[in-house]
Parts: sequence; C-alpha cells; structure tokens
Amino acid sequence: MFDTFVQRGVGFLIMAVIVYLLLRLVVFRPKNVKTDKGMTASDFEKAIFGVYEHCTENSLKLFQAFLLEYQVGNSRAFSEKEKGELKSLFLEIVVPESDVTVSTKEQFRSCLDRIGVKDMNVRPRYSQYILGHIGANKAKEEYFANYGNVKIGDCLKKGLDLREFQIFDGPTICDEGKKKLISYIVIGDTGAFVISTRELANSIKDSNIDTTLITVNRDNQWSVNKNGEDMAIQNPTEDILEAKSFIENAVGDMLLDVHPIVAFPEFQLEVKEEVSLPYKVLGTRNLCTYIRDYPGRLSLGEKTEIISRLNRMMAD
Repeated sequence: MFDTFVQRGVGFLIMAVIVYLLLRLVVFRPKNVKTDKGMTASDFEKAIFGVYEHCTENSLKLFQAFLLEYQVGNSRAFSEKEKGELKSLFLEIVVPESDVTVSTKEQFRSCLDRIGVKDMNVRPRYSQYILGHIGANKAKEEYFANYGNVKIGDCLKKGLDLREFQIFDGPTICDEGKKKLISYIVIGDTGAFVISTRELANSIKDSNIDTTLITVNRDNQWSVNKNGEDMAIQNPTEDILEAKSFIENAVGDMLLDVHPIVAFPEFQLEVKEEVSLPYKVLGTRNLCTYIRDYPGRLSLGEKTEIISRLNRMMAD
C-alpha cells in the first residue's frame, strides 16, 4: 500500500509539472515585442539640432549615418513629425548652405527620399536657393565678389576650435611704415599660418560636384580644370611668400616660422605639382585638418605674445 501511495504522489507531481509547462508555453508565453536597442526620439532631436546649429560637409554626412542607425535601432522611426523636421532641415538649412557641396546635398536628399520624407524626389535649383538665402541684391553682389574669401572664412570658423585658434579675418598689418593686407592669419597651438585666398571663375565655381584639378607645370604656370573646362590662373607664389615674410619680420625677435597656405573655395580639390612649391595648396575639405594636425607647437606664452603684437600692428 505504501508503494501505491508513493507511486500516486509521483504521478501527481509529474502531471503538475506537465500542466505547468503547458501553461507556460501557451498562456504565459512572452509576446514578441520590438525593442529600441537604445535609440530614442530624444537621440533624434539632439542629432537634428546639431545640424541646425552647425551644418557643414562633415556634420551632414555624420547625421546621414545617424539616420541609418536610427532607422535600424528604433522600432518607431520615422514618425510623421520627424519626417516633417527632416524636410524643414533640408529646405531651410541644407539647400542654401554654401559650405556643403551639391553632391553631398544630393546624397542627403536621396537618403530622405528612401526614409519616406515627402517631396524629396525632385532635385532643387540649389543656386536659386542660395541667392534667396543671401537676401538683398547688394548682399548678393558682395557675396559673389568675395566668394573665395567668404568660403574660406566660413570654413576656418566652423572647422577650428576658437578656444585654441585665433583667426584674424582680412587684417591690414602695419610694420615700420609699410602695410600689408592679408586674407587670413591663424595663430594656434600648432603654429602660425598665413592664408592667401584664391577663387575661380563663376562658370566653374558654381558647381561643386566634380573634382577641381589644379596643375602647376615645370615653368611654374598654373591652370585649372573643372567640369571639362580648362583655364589659366594667376601664380600666387609671390603674394603668399611676401605675406609670410612680412608677418615674420613684423613679429620681430621671436624668430617665428609662419606656415604659408594658398586656399581655394573648392571642396573636391586636387593639386598636381610638377615643381615643388614652398607652401601648401588646399581646398576647404582639408584646410582645417591641415592646420589642426600640423606637426608644430607654440606654447601658451608664445601664442599670447604673437596675438598681442599682431593686434597692436593692425590698422584701424
């Protein structure tokens, strides 16, 4: 009888386990819920605000990469509100931004179209947006008359940390009765840089899709090719070396070595040098990287003294 009692208990226990497992599988089975994998609407708002505040070639590409990650990592991306914000960002900020190439704008527009943002299937007339964004006729004339200088200035101010680099925008430096107008002077932790800006003809500079190729031949003659168009341009050697020498002499007994740069307002810029140049030729894509990563060093005291001397020598 004892055996029968034990057998019944074991049998009851087995039945209870089976019932429990069935209930767990059928009734209490966890639902298949999508997770956000750490990406939230708050992340989207922070990222898009960053582009509104600081829209450059690099920041827009990083934001596009974020959108792809956000789409994978957030089960509720993209809401109609978010799509509306993306459309506003494109039309109000990206399209008229002169510091972003047309090719990058087109890549971003295609990305928004794939996401499902409305009215992204038609390419805008970018030049018309830029003109409208600038404003009055006088402002437009000033912008295009100083196109190269404006583009380089925007590049420097957006690409360099202004806590580490002092940018002198178009200063006239006076030294022993002589005056010299210089496009830009940059003083920072990595050294002192003098920049001479150059620009290309309107027919070439209006399009930023193709690479601009500058060739310096063995006779030190310069030419540029963009969109299949060739033209000769002025040799900037004398001007940039004169600017370098002028600043070094003006600073005086500090024995400062100024690093000369000729800068073009082109993002996709290539330079073919058949002769070695005693200065760097750069476009907006590499200008700030070159300055930030230059293998030089100025102490805080040296930097402060150079800035102080230049300020004292600037014409009113």
